[in-house]
Amino acid sequence: MTRQNTYNKITKEEYRRCRKPIGIGSLVGVIIGATPGTGGGLAAFIAYNQVKQASKHPETFGKGEIEGVAVAESANNGACGATMIPMLTLGVPGDGATAILMGAFMLHGMVPGPSLFAEQGNVLYAIMLGLLVVNVFMYIVGTGLTRFYAHITRIPYEILAPIVLTFCIAGSYSTNNRIYDIYIILIFGIVSYFLRRMGFQLVPILLGIVLGPLAEKNFRRAMVISEGSFSIFFTRPISCAFILIAIVSVAIFGIRNYKSRKLAKQNTAETSERK
Repeated sequence: MTRQNTYNKITKEEYRRCRKPIGIGSLVGVIIGATPGTGGGLAAFIAYNQVKQASKHPETFGKGEIEGVAVAESANNGACGATMIPMLTLGVPGDGATAILMGAFMLHGMVPGPSLFAEQGNVLYAIMLGLLVVNVFMYIVGTGLTRFYAHITRIPYEILAPIVLTFCIAGSYSTNNRIYDIYIILIFGIVSYFLRRMGFQLVPILLGIVLGPLAEKNFRRAMVISEGSFSIFFTRPISCAFILIAIVSVAIFGIRNYKSRKLAKQNTAETSERK
């Protein structure tokens, strides 16, 4: 009876709980998607981690928590359209998919960039209209087929895990056609298993792996532009705003962890006194 209820429609209470995660995910998705070289996967990780840290019940995330699903999917969907912004305006692909699309544009003699709006404005308006139509069809298809997709949860983990691992290996090999990449994912899979057993959060580690090369590349670029001066990070409004956001976020999480530990000690002391 409980399994049958999992396929019912989302209740009003669940919709109410998802409003804030959907808003956060959509905003993060648009911001990350508009940043060149990122994409929906990175947006989903960042939004998911933010909502999990701010949640009153973070222990339920990763176990089917509907708020986690809502924030990750809304961030991914928000980034899909936003990745077109740097490609169409700057000629820099937002992710892998827009890089392929950019190549298709150039094959047809359309060079993405500021001049594209003046030379091929009708095509751009067609693309924008197409994005709206796609979202409508996504809603229709998602609403009609969700109940069938839900049956995937009935597949035993012993069968599902090898299937997922096979696709991961095939995807890693097809990227560069190298066996070395397969060894890398297997090694990191084993390392991740032990990190999970020791209580480490894997999402921040994944973010570091994904953002590390991008951060190093742009850091070197900023140093070249500023001729070695670190003032470029504090005198530019956008970079300064991101630094402030990072500092405030770390401070908030540090204060919250301190209060939770203090409260846990108080509860432990009260419990020991009662005994």
